[in-house]
Amino acid sequence: MNIEKEILKTFNWKSFIIAVSLISISYSVVKTFNYNLIRLIDQKVVYWGHGFVYSFSAGIVWIILIPVIFLLSLKIFFNKGSWIKKCFKHLLAIIIIAPTHAILFLSINYYIQSSFKLWIPGEEKNYAEYFPRAFPNLSADSALFYVIIVGLLTGYIIYLKNIRDSQHKALMEADLTESKLKNLQYQLQPHFLFNSLQTISNLMYLDTKVADEAIASLSDILRFSINNLNKNLISLQEEVDITRKYLDFQKLRFKDKVTYDIIFDGSLQNISVPSLILQPIVENSIKHSLESEDTSVSINIKVYKSESGIIFEILDTGPGFDSNFHQKKDEGGMKNLEKRLNYFYQNDYKLEVKNLSKGGAVVSIEIPK
Repeated sequence: MNIEKEILKTFNWKSFIIAVSLISISYSVVKTFNYNLIRLIDQKVVYWGHGFVYSFSAGIVWIILIPVIFLLSLKIFFNKGSWIKKCFKHLLAIIIIAPTHAILFLSINYYIQSSFKLWIPGEEKNYAEYFPRAFPNLSADSALFYVIIVGLLTGYIIYLKNIRDSQHKALMEADLTESKLKNLQYQLQPHFLFNSLQTISNLMYLDTKVADEAIASLSDILRFSINNLNKNLISLQEEVDITRKYLDFQKLRFKDKVTYDIIFDGSLQNISVPSLILQPIVENSIKHSLESEDTSVSINIKVYKSESGIIFEILDTGPGFDSNFHQKKDEGGMKNLEKRLNYFYQNDYKLEVKNLSKGGAVVSIEIPK
C-alpha cells in the first residue's frame, strides 16, 4: 500500500469537514465585520445581512470544494515528477476550480440576496447584469484563494505524512528488533547447538585440527549474531565473510554433501547492507536439502552490480520451495529477511523466489546502490 492510500485509509473525514466548515464560517463572520467596519468609518449605513450573506456564500462554496482540492493536492503531492510538473497540474486545476467557485458563489449570493431583499438600496441588479460584471474579478479572487488553500493543505499533507512515517518507522523498528532476536534465538536454540557440538565432538576423535577450526567457526557465527543485534548495517564484505564461515562450518558437519561457490565483486566490499541477507537463504537451502541422508546440495552465490542496484543471487540444487511457501509464517528466516529489507528499502527492493525446471531454486535480491 502506498503512502497516499495509507493516509486516506486512516483519514478522519468528519473532523476535516467540521474544521473546514468552522474556518469558513469564522472567515465569513470576520469578513462581514471588516466590510461593515469600513462602512462605519465612512459614516455609511451598515447592512449586516447583506455583508454576511456575501461572505457566507463564498465560504459555503469553499466548504464544498476544499475536500475536492484536498484529494487533488494529495494525488499531486505523491505523484512522481518534478515540482514544475506538479505546479503545472495545479495551474490546470485553477483553470477549472476558480471559475467553478465564482459561478457557484455568484449564483448562491444573488439568489439569497434577492429572495430576502438584502441588497443595498440602489444596488439591486438582475442576474444577467450582475453575473458578467462580477465574474472576472471573482474568478481572479478564487484563483488566489486556491493557491492559499493548496499551500495550507500541502502543509497539512506533509504533517500527515510525517505522522504516518513516524508510526511506520516505529512499527518497522519493532519488526526489525523482533527479526534480529529471532535470528539470535535460532542460532542459540538447543537443536542447532546440539548438532554443532556433536559435530565438533566427533571431529575431536578424527582430526583435532579440523575440530579446532569448527570451534573457531562456530564461535565466529555466534559472536557475529550477538554483536550485530545493535547494528542495523554492516559492510558487504562482513556479510560475505560470515556467510562463508557458516558454509565452511556446514561443510565440516556434512562433509562432501555441501559444496559452494561465492562470486563477489570486490568493488562492493565497503557498501553497507542489512546484516544477514545471505545467511538465512543459505541456511534454508541446507536445511531442506539435507533432510535425507542420501541427498547433497551445491550452493552458488553471486553478488554483483547492475544498472539499478546490487544483485544477490543464490542458486541451490536442493528440492526447491514448497508451493505454499509464501503463506508460511516462517521459513528458515526468510520472512525475517523480508521484514528487514522492507524496513531499510520499503518498496525500493526486489525479492524473488523461484523453483528451477531442472531442479533446485534461485533466490534473487536487488537493493538500491
